[in-house]
Parts: sequence; C-alpha cells; structure tokens
Amino acid sequence: MENVLLASELVKNYHKDTVSARCAVKIDISKAFDSVQWHFLLSTLKVLGFPERFIHWLKLCFTTASFSVQVNGELVGFFRSTREKTRSRISCWTARHLSFAGRLQLIVSVIHSLTNFWISAFRLPKKCIEEIDKLCVSFLWSGPELNPKKAKVIWKDVCKPKEEGSLGLRSISEANKYDKWSSLGRLFDIIGPRGSIDLGIPIHSTMETVLATHRTRTHQVEFLNEIEEAITSQHLKGMSAEEDMVLWQQKIDKFKARFTSKETWRLILEEQPRVEWYKGIWFTHNTPKYAFMVWLAA
Repeated sequence: MENVLLASELVKNYHKDTVSARCAVKIDISKAFDSVQWHFLLSTLKVLGFPERFIHWLKLCFTTASFSVQVNGELVGFFRSTREKTRSRISCWTARHLSFAGRLQLIVSVIHSLTNFWISAFRLPKKCIEEIDKLCVSFLWSGPELNPKKAKVIWKDVCKPKEEGSLGLRSISEANKYDKWSSLGRLFDIIGPRGSIDLGIPIHSTMETVLATHRTRTHQVEFLNEIEEAITSQHLKGMSAEEDMVLWQQKIDKFKARFTSKETWRLILEEQPRVEWYKGIWFTHNTPKYAFMVWLAA
C-alpha cells in the first residue's frame, strides 16, 4: 500500500501543462532480475535509445539488490545477490589447460559445493538449476568454449553413482527437493492462495493442524477433491501420541537419527543395474585423467 501511495504522489501533476516534459515507466524488476540475462537487457535498452543515466538507474536496481532471511518473525542480516557468481567462477578457469578429470573435479569441489550450500537453506527455482547444469555440462565437455552441443554423454547419465557406470556426480535438481506427504506434489504451486481459501485451510497450517481440525468438503474442481481424499487417507493412518522425533531413512525400511547425504541421495535416485567394470576404473589410487578416458571409452 505504501508503494501505491508513493507512486500516486510522484505522478500527481503529470497531466498539467505547467510542468516540464516527463513520463512514468512501470518496470517488472523481479522478472528482469530472475528471468533475463542482465547484459542482454542493458544492451537492448541501449539499442532502443534510452538515456545512459536511465540505464544506469535500472542497472543499480537489479545488480545491487540485497536479501534477508526471516527467523521467528525478525530479519536476520542481509546478503547480496550472486546470480552471476557461477558463470564468473567458471570463466576464471577457462584460461587454464585442464583435462576432463580436472574440469570434473572443479565442478564437484566448487560449483556443486557452492550450490549445495544455497539449497540447504532455499529451494532454488527450476530455471536456475537448469542454467547451472547447462554451464557445468558445457564446461566439462568443451572447456573455454562453454558449448553444450559438444557433450559426449547426456548430463542425466553423468549424474549417477559410479557403480551404475557413471561419474558419481550428484544431480542438483535431485538435491533441490522438498518433503512431501502425498504424491500430488507441492500443492501451493498448483492451486495457489485461492486454493487454500477454497479448501478452508489456512496457508501456513501444518499437517498436524489439518488432520486435527479439517472437515472434508466437496468441490466443483476435481483436483481439490483429490486433495481432500489425500487428507482423508492420511487421517485414516492415524497419529501417534508419542513425542515427535527426527529419523532419517537409510534404506527401504530402516531409519536412523543420523543424517547422511550419501544415503539420502541413493534413496532419491531411481536405482539402475550395477556394472562390474567400474571397479577396474574407479579403484583407489587411480590416475583421474586416465580413469576418465577409460570410463568414456567404456
């Protein structure tokens, strides 16, 4: 509301003949920040003849943005945007003469480590993950050219365990997932805030609250009825009166209090047949450069 009032105050006298020539431009800064390559946006504005000062103002809007995390209702610190950080890190490696194995090691130790740090706190947008994967596959197979068309093996097959005949990379998209209580997926992405109203469930409700207080309704929209059925099914399973405790699934029917990313990753993956020859390539004390080439030939 404050932004609307401020905008109204700024354009209050624009229609009068007594003021100097001026205009107002509505800009979707969020789209410019998230969806468009910044250098493309700035170049387009220059071609269209916008003044340098105006372009500079826009550049400041999306290159100096800061973010904060809200904990218990309070903002805790601020951090700057790092949208181009992955590309800039890869660019600084392009002058080096690296083998396939060298590039693979940099992807694992730098790019994936950096990305895993962020996804431990946030769920990254799908487009962001796709862009990072595209940069990684381009760097692995073409080096300085960053040409994705030179890939010898598709990225999905690269991101599998070594026992299944791959390189053992962990897919970022697999790690960038959320907990789910049903097979319907993340409901808010599908039904939006309006769906919460139609279901009669407050948007910040927990599953415990829903199961304890929600009354089943019949809806004209079929998907909302599917959600009602899923809630009913979950309710029939019952809730334990014991104190909740955190357990991490290690195998199909085995749970432990200790979390390991390796076991969790294996559970997320679709299991593929094992290959026996991987032991002859990825043995202890192998030479990474030659091991990669043998794997490629296999």
